[in-house]
Amino acid sequence: MDNWIIKKRKMVRCTSSNKQQKREEHMKDGISGLPDEILIAILSLLTLKEAACTSILSRRWRYLWRYITASLNFDSKTLLAPAYYDSYLYQAGPIDYDALASKDEENRTKYVSCVNEVLKFHLGSYIDEMRISFEFRGHYPCDIDDWIKFAMEKGVQRFELDLLAGIQPGPWMQLYDFPNMENFKFSSITSHRHHVPRTIGSAAGFYSLAVLRLLGVNIMDGVIENFVSNCPFLEQLCIVGTTYLVNIKIAGPSLKLKSLEISHCHSLENLEISAMNLVSFSYSGRDISVAFKNVPLLSEVSIRGEFCSSFVFGSCKHSSYIPQIEKLKLQAFDEDFLQFPKYFRELGNLKQVELYILGFIGCSLLSLTSVIKASPKLSKFSLRMILAENGEQVIRDGQIAAEKEATKCHHQCLKVVELIGFVGTSREIDLVMHILEVAPSLEKLIIDPRPVLYIVGHPGDVRRMETGKERALQLKTRLPATVKLVIL
Repeated sequence: MDNWIIKKRKMVRCTSSNKQQKREEHMKDGISGLPDEILIAILSLLTLKEAACTSILSRRWRYLWRYITASLNFDSKTLLAPAYYDSYLYQAGPIDYDALASKDEENRTKYVSCVNEVLKFHLGSYIDEMRISFEFRGHYPCDIDDWIKFAMEKGVQRFELDLLAGIQPGPWMQLYDFPNMENFKFSSITSHRHHVPRTIGSAAGFYSLAVLRLLGVNIMDGVIENFVSNCPFLEQLCIVGTTYLVNIKIAGPSLKLKSLEISHCHSLENLEISAMNLVSFSYSGRDISVAFKNVPLLSEVSIRGEFCSSFVFGSCKHSSYIPQIEKLKLQAFDEDFLQFPKYFRELGNLKQVELYILGFIGCSLLSLTSVIKASPKLSKFSLRMILAENGEQVIRDGQIAAEKEATKCHHQCLKVVELIGFVGTSREIDLVMHILEVAPSLEKLIIDPRPVLYIVGHPGDVRRMETGKERALQLKTRLPATVKLVIL
């Protein structure tokens, strides 16, 4: 009897254990059974914050996010979600700036601690992309040094150090000084993506770098030249808001550089570029000496600031590359910019142009069409307008007729015209009618009445949008049947 009872108990325990095992197997999700490599690849598709949240799912997932290799994006605006700014911007009554500054510094400290914590526990052998974005304001330079070293050790391909976080750079700002590259080594050891064996934890340096973006960072001329000379895979280079650069030379027989952007470098005087693969060049700032010596593929140019006026009114200085431009963006907040030269230098290959202008309501816009006349292959003309209501604009007798005559042509390629910030003034209507006259090939007119610097919900902007849309609709009756009107 006792033996029977013992056997029965063993059978019950065995049956219970089997049921528990089956229950656990039933409860297991299929994805957790995948190999670590696949799970890490999946986590690498998520944002850093989302990937870290998976650590609470189970023991199996607890540390997997530390191995992600695709992207470490430390954007202060999303990482900390500082919604307190909105509460201050839209509150009634005076703003407590002391409280705002205190909260801002508290958030900055949290941000730095967060980045340090993640980097401390990161276990991946390499990373494809690393992005730092927060306001520097003179704090935590040693932490930033460590972040740069971390990026080097992981053989990063795309590295962005944005210490402006959307703030307009200026010479009065306190900037972070990028370390002297003599303290760093550009190693020829690269990751597996370049088919060279890679030792885990080795200092791969910036040898694998393909994209480098430095915003609000003081960097010396020699350091830039070091990057260009020692990063054979570098394709994109962006420098914004540095006060140290004076003379930059971007040159090399085997450069892969395709895109170069330089902006708000207030001490810059000379720029020399010799890059066989360069396709896109963007510059914003004072009028400087730029020498393009070997850029056969350059076709996209974007220019802002004083240098823009130099391009428009002193085009002979830019004759070495003007003939090959296919896409052009010009932006200058200068009233003289509205008076384009009557005989603009021919842009023989230009297909798309975007003009960004500031003027007063009532000012003539007709001279801008000299760009159309100078570009026989132009297919799209875009105009972004900020038209202020203050101030007076006197139109001299015969000025409109003279501008129409000077820009008169018979364009056969222009298909699309886009007017952004459209208010519907008589001068804007004059512009549309003149374009219809000189470009019978026109197929589409796109009108966007939203102000270029649109603030959602702002009463003045809403009224201007409504007025612009109404006047755009009235314009429809004056368009030929072959032109499609699109109002955004």
